[in-house]
Amino acid sequence: MPIQVRCKHLLNILIVGAFLLFLTPVHAHLMAAQKGTLNIVNDVGFMVLSVPVSALQGVDDNADKKMSNQELVTHLESVRQQIQAGIKITRPKQISVLQIMMIDIASAENSSSTLSEHLVVLGRFDLSSLPITQKSLSSYTRDKMVLSYALFGTKKSEQVVDFTITRKSQSQWLHLTPLQSEKEILPSSFSVFKDYVTTGAHHVLSGADHLLFLLIVLTAGLSLRSLIVVLSCFTAGHAISLGLCLLYGWIIPSQIIEPAIAATIIGLALFDAWINWRKQKISHYVRLVLVFICAVIHGFGLAGALNDLTQWPMGSSTMLIALASFNIGIELGQVLLAIFVILLFYILVQKLKLVSQQKIVSFGSYTGIVMGIFWLVERL
Repeated sequence: MPIQVRCKHLLNILIVGAFLLFLTPVHAHLMAAQKGTLNIVNDVGFMVLSVPVSALQGVDDNADKKMSNQELVTHLESVRQQIQAGIKITRPKQISVLQIMMIDIASAENSSSTLSEHLVVLGRFDLSSLPITQKSLSSYTRDKMVLSYALFGTKKSEQVVDFTITRKSQSQWLHLTPLQSEKEILPSSFSVFKDYVTTGAHHVLSGADHLLFLLIVLTAGLSLRSLIVVLSCFTAGHAISLGLCLLYGWIIPSQIIEPAIAATIIGLALFDAWINWRKQKISHYVRLVLVFICAVIHGFGLAGALNDLTQWPMGSSTMLIALASFNIGIELGQVLLAIFVILLFYILVQKLKLVSQQKIVSFGSYTGIVMGIFWLVERL
């Protein structure tokens, strides 16, 4: 065996030994409920996690939703198999199963009870890549790792799990739920960019209140160039409020921000209806200011959609890439919507002459007023 391989195996053994030595006196207090850590060293991932007893089947003999030492001894093999089936790391051409080194009861702090609702599990993943014969696979694809987790308990508090992942200077936090039980581990910058651009575009095109606000902006009869400027102003407002939320913790409760978003829809719709009724032209800069102010308010509402950004350290390059990509996705979604709406209006007004531009503006304004009032009352 080459000396490099021997040294690598010896390093892994020493790290595992240090884990076990550290765990011996304090294992009961090592990991809080619904928490886990994954430390990747070379091609090995060392994991410590808390598993709720209610996530396991056929191991709670007296149905008290707690595990005793006797029950653990009796069902140790079944517990081991269920944990291994419930958590894994996948890579192209490879599935890494947790090699369990220790399972023990997680007793409550300062408690002498031998019963617990959670188990502490220590194990390791072999992350060495298997031979890849497809030359078309890029290095990005080969390095991609996905954590899959299915060990959720029956209680509401057991329907989430938080993992802290580290590899050298890299760190990441993952929040997993039954609806989102798989996430990529320490993704590349390109992967982060692609995913958050998609998320931003999807969020704009799937949010009813944001869509309605954009339609009100688009029905104002501006040129394509002016519309792009207005939409960019809307994106800039989003970016500022999102940055304030994520970097400085400026969080506005949903009980306040959701009615405020509905109020922006009513306000802009009333403004357009008033201008249309008076047949009065206004400065383009006035509309930019109004759209920007509304966008800042909408951005505070969007902050909830970016909880995943906190999976990276504040101010890190990865988090900044994700934030920028999300806003690029918002801009792309808005531009696509603007092109579609302008083409539709052009066909209806210029080609088919079914409606006038003034009627389209009126329709957009009145729809915004009615729906905005409905959402405002509902959210209040």
